[in-house]
Amino acid sequence: MTQAAEDKAPITWKVFVLLSIIFPMFLLLLCEGVFRLLLFAGAFQYENKNSVQLEMPSWMVPGTTKPKTFSKQEIEWMANFQSGNGFRVHLVPSQTFSFVDTFSWKEGAKPRFTVKSNNHGFRGDDFSLKKQPDTIRIVAFGDSSTFGWGVSDDETYLARLLAGIRKHYPQHDFELINFAMPGDSSEFGKLIFDTYIDQLSPDIAIFGFGANDARLATLPHRKAVSFFQKQGALQRVRSMLLRNSRLIQAISTFLSTLSENSEGSVSLPGEKGPAVSIKEYRENLRYFHRRSAQAGASAIFFVAACTPPSYQKAMRKVAEKQGAMYIPAQVLLRQSIPEIQAGRVQHPQLETIQRDYGPLLGRHPVLHVTSDACHPNALGHEIIERNLASSAISKITLMSRAKY
Repeated sequence: MTQAAEDKAPITWKVFVLLSIIFPMFLLLLCEGVFRLLLFAGAFQYENKNSVQLEMPSWMVPGTTKPKTFSKQEIEWMANFQSGNGFRVHLVPSQTFSFVDTFSWKEGAKPRFTVKSNNHGFRGDDFSLKKQPDTIRIVAFGDSSTFGWGVSDDETYLARLLAGIRKHYPQHDFELINFAMPGDSSEFGKLIFDTYIDQLSPDIAIFGFGANDARLATLPHRKAVSFFQKQGALQRVRSMLLRNSRLIQAISTFLSTLSENSEGSVSLPGEKGPAVSIKEYRENLRYFHRRSAQAGASAIFFVAACTPPSYQKAMRKVAEKQGAMYIPAQVLLRQSIPEIQAGRVQHPQLETIQRDYGPLLGRHPVLHVTSDACHPNALGHEIIERNLASSAISKITLMSRAKY
């Protein structure tokens, strides 16, 4: 073969893999190693800006729903979440965490609560996708209130519900799977729902979205979901690099700071609006109902906790038209406050609530049943469970008669 022919020979697949994958990875690892050595030696300093601004959905106290910036220490619990496969996030699987209740209105040191993740990265006990015979399976999807933000595992309204129905029906096997994720709207929650629902064979389905649907966002969540679905693989790679690479973290921080300080920085167009419009919210609730019924659920519940009135109304109307059960959790919590103030409600945490919030209880009585005018506290979860259980038990009675 002549020299000219050799020069024109096609690149082999081994050389292609070396040039396009292995060499760039080696170069990135080399740069990462050098950067970490420089950090260790003190030759390079950078501030790992790990703060986040969130709009607090404190719908129960008008005027307090506004953005707030949280420091790196206040959002340390975010490290316990990782990118989901086809959806936004889930917990690091098979771990037990001690979370700081960042959003609590308690002054001084914030309270902590325990969260146990299962083998799929959701809160609760391990489960298999295939339902065991003669088991009544309850599945729940929702936001942080249904997740149980601020309370420990056995204090959530779902954990209380499971314990109550097991006691009421000792002859049956029950299973409850909680897919709720903090920060999820009905749009983001639909990604988790679509990932799992067809494999679950549920008997009862519970949905608790609304707080994050009504929050203000520059980018509507339906568009964000569309972008996520189109760029899913790239987003997972980016999240992995941001979690593990100090070099990528530094570059991301530098670019963010440059954008903030630049007079000509480009921002997303348009003013902020609801993350999920009421029309889209109604569409999503109808979708949840239809697909749950198709998957086998004979009882479907909509729970409106930490939800503004307009979205509560939309949820109630969808429930009525679809034949679902509607639990006005936020209304129930408010209605319970006079009884608590009058001393006619007993709960082991009332003394702690009074000690933690003190004079704030006079100005914001809703802190008797929530930790931050949004997320139910342990007493709030008990009130929600009490109202949900009465409807659930009657549905289970009908299912029991039909099945057994």
